[in-house]
Amino acid sequence: MKATTKETLKDENYIIELFKIVLPYKWSILFITLLMLVLMKIFLYFVPFTYESFAILKVKVNNNQMKTEDFLRDSINSASNVGIKQEMLTLQTYKINKEALEKVDFSIQYFKKQNYRFEELYQDSPITINLSNKENLQTFKEKIELIPVENGFILKSDALGASSIFPYESEIETPYFKGRVTKQSDFSTPLYLVLNGNSRYIYEKIIRKRLIVTQVDIDANLVKVAFQDSIPKRAKAYVNALVDVYITLNLKNKDNTNSKVITFLDRQLAAMKEKLEKSETELEKYKSLNRVEPTVKSKDSFEKLSAIDLELSELALKEKLAKNLITFVRNNRSLDAIAPTLQEFNDQSTIRNIDKLGDLQQEEDELSIEFTAQYPKLISVRKQIKRVKNKILLNIKNLRSTLITKRKNLEKEKLKYETILKELPKQEKNLVGFQRDYEV
Repeated sequence: MKATTKETLKDENYIIELFKIVLPYKWSILFITLLMLVLMKIFLYFVPFTYESFAILKVKVNNNQMKTEDFLRDSINSASNVGIKQEMLTLQTYKINKEALEKVDFSIQYFKKQNYRFEELYQDSPITINLSNKENLQTFKEKIELIPVENGFILKSDALGASSIFPYESEIETPYFKGRVTKQSDFSTPLYLVLNGNSRYIYEKIIRKRLIVTQVDIDANLVKVAFQDSIPKRAKAYVNALVDVYITLNLKNKDNTNSKVITFLDRQLAAMKEKLEKSETELEKYKSLNRVEPTVKSKDSFEKLSAIDLELSELALKEKLAKNLITFVRNNRSLDAIAPTLQEFNDQSTIRNIDKLGDLQQEEDELSIEFTAQYPKLISVRKQIKRVKNKILLNIKNLRSTLITKRKNLEKEKLKYETILKELPKQEKNLVGFQRDYEV
């Protein structure tokens, strides 16, 4: 009890000593605190607020664990099944963002000066500038002052000084831009313009820094597309524009693929229908003219031969697909689209290599943004990409060789059963031939 009392007294003495030290400086501490608060308030007053708008997208991805029995369907759908990482990279590319920038214009920003700070007007600007060619717009380091005068306006900057008077509603060529200035409403105070350059410059300096694309959950094929801006309406508009462009592009690619598939199937079905009708007619005609009952031996040979023919047809299709895969690997950077076809071949090793290739290509894209081609890490990653791609190509070539060997073995077996059928009586042999054509 005494020890506790001593410790309490010691703490109280420490607090008293601290107050004795601080007390002589109380006004200085108070002044510094107030000064910091004022400076912080001034700083926050001039810093614009940042808002974030986002959308959640569900993307179609490969499911390497899913086993399917529909080989044709997998082959058809393989072109539209891509990985989440690849889709995330697509949303961040210049190509897709360039189309979004055509819907949400960042070329010129309009400001007004109020209470010593600049406020962006966005859709409330009393003027709009329609550029003759946005891609030729050059950036300008400082804000350009637009001063309204009688019968027009003057453009002014510290670098170039004041210009002559330009009229509204006419095609003009200024030191800063070429286009038409339209007056939406009357205004008397100067406006300030910021020229952000062409779409490539806007993408590099503005969009890439504010666009954030992330996967919502590691186990879900959901992607969050977020954009940060000082104008909430524009942030929302840009996200909507980017998502619309992405969906439209995907639908266009899917329509093109489906059109090609439908055209191919229509041709195949027409040829198959013609062949089937011809075989059916010949079989019925022969049966009506000849009363022949096939023997057990001929039936067995016929069934086995039909099975071999079906297997050979499937092998021929797989061989053709393997050949197309080789061409695809040689000519395309992204290989995610071929994973479903490889799943049918049960080629898990190559599928794993494709996943690895996708990771390496993502790393390459990230490094390419920040570093030159001579950066050691980037050189190393590109060498790995080349090795993995060569390994994928070699695996598919080996797969095709295996299919060719299997086909040749089946053709030898087919020849054996065809020899048996050739030894049958003429009428029975003809009947088996017609039945075989019809069944196959």
